[in-house]
Order: sequence, then C-alpha cells, then structure tokens
Amino acid sequence: MWDIDKGRLPKKMTASVLSLISKFLTGFRGSVRSSLGHLRKRNQESKSVVACVFSTGERTEKQCLASIRSQTNSVSRLELIRDVEPISAASNRALDLARDADLLLWVDADMILYPHCNEHLLRLMTSDTLYAVAPLLDPVFGKVGYIKLLNMHIVRKLDLHFRDTLGCDVDFCRQTQKRDPSVALEAYTLSRRPLGLHHPTYTARELFRKNQIEKKKRGNKVDPRLLSMLEQKHLQSPSPVLLAGILGEILPNPDTSEGESTPQSGLHHWNKVNELLGNIPDGVVFGFPDRTLQESGD
Repeated sequence: MWDIDKGRLPKKMTASVLSLISKFLTGFRGSVRSSLGHLRKRNQESKSVVACVFSTGERTEKQCLASIRSQTNSVSRLELIRDVEPISAASNRALDLARDADLLLWVDADMILYPHCNEHLLRLMTSDTLYAVAPLLDPVFGKVGYIKLLNMHIVRKLDLHFRDTLGCDVDFCRQTQKRDPSVALEAYTLSRRPLGLHHPTYTARELFRKNQIEKKKRGNKVDPRLLSMLEQKHLQSPSPVLLAGILGEILPNPDTSEGESTPQSGLHHWNKVNELLGNIPDGVVFGFPDRTLQESGD
C-alpha cells in the first residue's frame, strides 16, 4: 500500500515493481533483437558453438544428442560429459572443453531441443550478455528453465569458474556481477516460447527425487502452489508417478549435506515410499505421449 505520509510505495513493493520493469525491458529488447535476427544471420553463422551435454545415464540421452545434431544452425562441436560430479566439477569441465569457442550451448541429457533452438539463442546473444536463455516444456511442471547459451568471451575475460556450493549456477552469476556490473546476465524474449522438451517422461523414482531435491533448496518448506498443481494433475490423470511426486513434496528431506546434489540425493525415503505405493516398476511413467516426442524432431 501507499505510504500516505510520505507519498511513496514501501521499499519491498518498490523493489518488486522495479524488478518487473527490468524483466519487461530485458524481454522487450530480446524480442526486438530476435525479430531482427535475420539481418545478422552471417554474423551468427560465423560463431563457433560447442554443445556440452551433461549426462548421468538419462533415458533420453540418445534423443538429446540427436536433437543437437539436427539443429538448423549447426554447432561446431558436440561434447558429452558423463557421470562427473558434483555439478560444479562437470560445469568447469564444460568451460575447459569450450575454452576455444565463442559460445557454449549448455544442455542436460534430459532435454530434447527443437531444431531452431540454437538459431534462436544466437539471435539473442550480445557481446555484453552472459547467457541467452529460453524455457523448455516439462510434462509435469509446464514451462521450466532453462536451455542456455553461454558467452565464453566473458568467461575468459573475467576468469570465471563454478564453485562447489548449493546453486552453483546462481553463484556463477553473482561472481559475474561482482567482477563486472556492466554485464547483462540474461537475454530472453517476452513470449518465453519453449525451445524444447524437458524430461519428457518421469518414473516415480525420478519425480520423487526431483521434488525432494527442490524441497531441500527451499529449506524443506512445502510449496503450496506446486502441491496443489500436482494434486490437480492426479485428479485429472490418476498415476502412481504423480502420487510419488506429491509425497516428494510433502515429506521432509533429511539430507543436511552441503554442495550440489549427487545421483543419490533426494532418495533417503524412496524405498519406504515405493513400498507404500506398491513397488512401482520403472516402466510406469507419466509424461508426454510418443507423438509429442516425434513432433519435437520435425
């Protein structure tokens, strides 16, 4: 509410309004730049892009790699980073592999990119932007972030590296801002149009683990909106996978370790939950129908 005596908004509300304005302006600039991208097509095609795929044995690894090879604007090189942990170490490995490139396309093995993904991100990138980003479409969570194109010139200039801390990607951005406040952290469009699929299908174990990990990041607090969304989805499409996701959101995560997640993170309660739900086979999944996966490559 207005501060009547002083004629101004409270500080928290002012900060929120300014943040929204800033995001709108960033999106507006990105939309304009993207719409005029055809005028810089030759410059975009001259950029060397190394795609690094982070894999811990995801079921969609082959589809992910195929989607990168099918980009309308081809990548210069494709690198697979498999079973490197923690994620900060895997991320630094990617920086080393792309050390000679202009840009690094940052891809998890559970992402299947639309053919125009790299082309779209290239249109957004500027010399003073750290990341060009776009959301992906997830069968449970809707639009999620992000597929990212990283500016390696800024990485080299500021000598940036990932540190082993919870949220090392956020910490990476904070390091950038501290070393050079003039760098724009992100470029994106107002439409936030998805440029691929994220985790096209979930097993019960995968969805339980994901929600447990995210809950730890929130200080073990339940997200009422997320819980309500999962409950509504289960009412519409009853599935033991969604029940596992609901329990993953409700149960506290007892993990007190620091640093990034590992392949075993979020699974402390899994055996008991799985037994409670009737030992759900990994062949039981919830997600996009097969035709959606086929269309993603068209």
